[in-house]
Amino acid sequence: MGLSRADESEWRIVDDQRDSQLALKRRLLAEHRVDVLAFAPDIDSAPACAELLRMLENGGRMLVPLRGHGPAMDPENGGGSGGAGASGASGGSGALERAAGSVQEDLCVLLPDASGRLVLAAACVCFPSHWRLRDKIGLPVSRIHVPVPRYEQELARKVDMFVERLRPGVVMTRRNWLIHETGDLFVPDPPAAADPAMPPEQLWLRSERQALRRLPESGGVAFTIHTQQAQIGVLERRPDVAAALAARLVAQPGELTRYAEYRAHVPALVHRLRAWRS
Repeated sequence: MGLSRADESEWRIVDDQRDSQLALKRRLLAEHRVDVLAFAPDIDSAPACAELLRMLENGGRMLVPLRGHGPAMDPENGGGSGGAGASGASGGSGALERAAGSVQEDLCVLLPDASGRLVLAAACVCFPSHWRLRDKIGLPVSRIHVPVPRYEQELARKVDMFVERLRPGVVMTRRNWLIHETGDLFVPDPPAAADPAMPPEQLWLRSERQALRRLPESGGVAFTIHTQQAQIGVLERRPDVAAALAARLVAQPGELTRYAEYRAHVPALVHRLRAWRS
């Protein structure tokens, strides 16, 4: 799974694209709301969404419920978390939209369904990479990742057990990467066909920093995705990274490359990256 533990202060990160990404989120929520904001119809996700908002407003610190009842308390400030009443009154949609509009990360909330399985109960995903939120909402964790090659056989049970055992206060992170032909952040649909004639330096390296943490009051799990990207051409100045990426592309199983939809670019891309490594 490639997960590593991070400090609570590193749950979310901020980079130099913050202003532009938040502006794009606002536009997408206005123009493509049904594509970027979704809720499972049979699950009450409002309390968990409100809790997620309060935690983000509290700088990511875990809030401590008072004997399991009443408003959560900020242990450092000795009082109720700011905006808690407004968050709860706004419902799941308002709370999640407000939370997503305050951070660069896309936000997903996992909650148990009637059978006790954790499912994608609520999400605001403005920067999808060739998938649509409406196709994933309400699905259990094991089915969200279909059709990732070998996921069901090798990872599904491990992921389910890990998420079920995740403790409050623990933040776990991982990174993945993809190759895209454009620098667009909102790309729910895969390209019709790859263009193998596209110069490798014009391709985009897209990386997602994913984080998981338990929501202590609701018992849900927050899954956040911070998308960062750069054009491949910048790696000419980073031969170490170019060499590592070339090696990864060569070693990666073919079925994963096909799933990621950049197989046509691999030969030219590896050749160019290797030329930069020396």
